Amino acid sequence: MVDGVVRRLDAAGQLDNTYIFYTTDNGYHISQHRMHPGKECGFDTDINIPLIVRGPGVERGAKSLAVTAHTDLAPTFLHLAGATPRSTFDGGVMPLRQGERAKSEHVNIEFWGNAAGEGKFGFRGDWGNINGSVNGYRNNTYKGLRLISATVNLYYAVWCTNEKELYDSNQDPGQVRNLLDEKQTMHADRFSIQGRGLAPVVNRLNALMMVLKSCQGDSCREPWSLLHPDDPNVDSLASALDARFDEFYEVQPRVRFDNCELGYIRESEGPQNVHQHGSGTGGVWTGEADQVPMVRPDWSEWA
Repeated sequence: MVDGVVRRLDAAGQLDNTYIFYTTDNGYHISQHRMHPGKECGFDTDINIPLIVRGPGVERGAKSLAVTAHTDLAPTFLHLAGATPRSTFDGGVMPLRQGERAKSEHVNIEFWGNAAGEGKFGFRGDWGNINGSVNGYRNNTYKGLRLISATVNLYYAVWCTNEKELYDSNQDPGQVRNLLDEKQTMHADRFSIQGRGLAPVVNRLNALMMVLKSCQGDSCREPWSLLHPDDPNVDSLASALDARFDEFYEVQPRVRFDNCELGYIRESEGPQNVHQHGSGTGGVWTGEADQVPMVRPDWSEWA
């Protein structure tokens, strides 16, 4: 199919004036983490997908380590077409052309509901059973955060059971040593970023996830600016790890779930607000910020 598209563009004299994006909707795990085949987890097997782009200004054979997601596709297409992406877009413009740089290090990951085993032996129960005893894995609702930069390569997750995972993918590319598992104390004790140990790093990751799990527009692209509106220099995990912010991050609300739901039920997802840092109150915080006001739908029109 790709070959046919390229040939038709070439025949029409438009190949060198056209951007072609080749990607997919999801990854796939096959026995990793001892799971039947499927795609509903936040591990790299499930979320790391191919993205191949050709077009004007895209260097032949170049590879980019820019962190991107599906939400970045629409604003990128508009940008390439000469239009201005709306400020309400959650995603940003991908750095495709020479000289363009990545503007973020994070990807937000989330899933609601049960996970289905897609292999031959992964199916259990009756898919048609309306009572919910379908084949799959219960309590697969979670919030995840993938953070990649020149110095860090982390995956942090909070499940609806309030169990937590943290993997240092630089040291653990298979993402099998959960640094927040009490059985992994040896690896947890060795973990550090910029000389900071596990606790201060997790506090920053928690605050970042608090913003991203309910973000909209600018706060999705620049989440640190919501936490540090008083300091534009805090724009990454590296800059947020400054020890003078330790107290601020220690008192941030924690990402948590009150229930394991089968869909996105915001009321079951614990606190939605973060404290903002500011110099007006001794540098701790200046109140709270709600990233996205909750709008309750008017169901009367559906009656």
